[in-house]
Amino acid sequence: MTAPRPKPCPRCPDGGDIVVMTYDHGWRHVECLDCDYLGPGAGSKARAIRAHNDRVGDRGTGVL
Repeated sequence: MTAPRPKPCPRCPDGGDIVVMTYDHGWRHVECLDCDYLGPGAGSKARAIRAHNDRVGDRGTGVL
């Protein structure tokens, strides 16, 4: 099963440069390399992306 595709950065007008970073003990976050946005953390890549997508929702861009 593949991870879902992350939605664009909610802070960057052009969607930003979104990546999933892995930190100590395997904790993962969706981040934007352009503006330093940090999405919710999760134990797997797929869960981190889902948490980010849920947080962003259908708002498109905007400051969180």
